[in-house]
Amino acid sequence: MIGRYVEIGDRIVVLENEYDANLTCISSEEGLIFVDTGRRDNLALKFRKDMEQKFNKETSHLLITHYHFDHYGAMAVFNDVEIIAAQSGYKDFSLALQTYLTKEKRREDVNEWKEEYRKNNIEPDAGRLLHWEYYPRNEIFLPTKQVKDELILGNDSEKIVFKVVGGHSKCTAHVYIPFEAVVHVSDNLATDSNGNDGVFLGHSMFFYRPGISSKTIDILEQISSSPIETTIPGHGPVINKEQTTRITKYLRDFNIIIRSSINEGLSLDELINDSRFTTFYDTKPDYWSTIIQRQYNLISEEIQIKK
Repeated sequence: MIGRYVEIGDRIVVLENEYDANLTCISSEEGLIFVDTGRRDNLALKFRKDMEQKFNKETSHLLITHYHFDHYGAMAVFNDVEIIAAQSGYKDFSLALQTYLTKEKRREDVNEWKEEYRKNNIEPDAGRLLHWEYYPRNEIFLPTKQVKDELILGNDSEKIVFKVVGGHSKCTAHVYIPFEAVVHVSDNLATDSNGNDGVFLGHSMFFYRPGISSKTIDILEQISSSPIETTIPGHGPVINKEQTTRITKYLRDFNIIIRSSINEGLSLDELINDSRFTTFYDTKPDYWSTIIQRQYNLISEEIQIKK
């Protein structure tokens, strides 16, 4: 369950974090800049210490790509540095810390989830067990700096850009590292080496609620047509430009079929069994109906908004 370290160039290391969000370290002149923390504070601490030893530098910043627990859950490991996140979502997160994200409420929720699984005779998977272990115990708090649109760290020749783009959530930010032609796209993309063209339907359609929006695909298409050569996803293996382009086309084509089917008046049941989708999976996932339902509902909402 530990994952692996992946080096990108001489100054970026990604911890591909199994069952959790990826952690990234960027070596800058100011110090080490980390992107996201995952949920496991012990693993985040080890990664930080390893990187400080590797680069012989202190940590200067933590960038949180959005306010979801699997991306900020181990933030206490970085409570001695500046912690940066989007302004959008800040008020909601602040309120949540006083309500459903208090330690007491988190403990209550985990106990309820465990009881629900027990009553329904459901075996929790590794990701669920991981969440139950760390969610109720970790120290979480507000970031020290909010970014409305964009923040640039470093100088012009070696700048690191934290840019709020939306997509997966209103507070989702990308981290651009132009001097290495790298972008961290947060949960606007998840990958899996066993999936179609590197995209895993469990992550891309099922894991992400409510699904993959047209805006998210627009954002990925912009990256595909940019000088970016390497994409760090929120979850899963780091991918190259060709893979990013293939995945983006895969998602666009998937949504085109759903959108056209809705416009043709097909029902959700008809769409679930539509033969046009057979090219999108090797073996139909057990949760295929859930994937289609979420995309169907999401795109139906997009169509209504445009009317």
